[in-house]
Amino acid sequence: MIAQGFSVVIHFWPVALAGAVLGGILTFMICAPAFSTAQDADHENQLRDYRQQAEAAERRAENAEKVAHQRLQTQRQAAERREREASNALDRARQLQQEVAAKVRNIVAETERQRAAAVQEVEHNRTKAEEAERRRRNAAATAERLRRKQKQERQDRDL
Repeated sequence: MIAQGFSVVIHFWPVALAGAVLGGILTFMICAPAFSTAQDADHENQLRDYRQQAEAAERRAENAEKVAHQRLQTQRQAAERREREASNALDRARQLQQEVAAKVRNIVAETERQRAAAVQEVEHNRTKAEEAERRRRNAAATAERLRRKQKQERQDRDL
């Protein structure tokens, strides 16, 4: 009796199982190297991507370092310039202070000289005024004596 339909599977299951196992082993033997090659290629692609990312990160870091260095240089130069300007301003202020002090000394000396000259002139004018007053009194006294003398002479003549 020959089996038909699904009943054949029941009788041939050991052959089918052996065929399935053999087919699986052959498939595995054929596909395993391909899978390994594909996995290796995938790993290589990932490594290449990681290397590119690392190189890009390194370039960015170098660029950032250059920018930071340039900024530092710029800030240092600006600080040095401000320091020079402050030093120059301080020197100029000291110079102006010395000039002002010298001018003040000159003005004080000139004022003292003018005050001394004014005091001397006042003293001279006071002496002249006293001399003029003395002469005026002498002249007035002389005029009074002459008037009295003339009056006396008139009286003596009239008598």
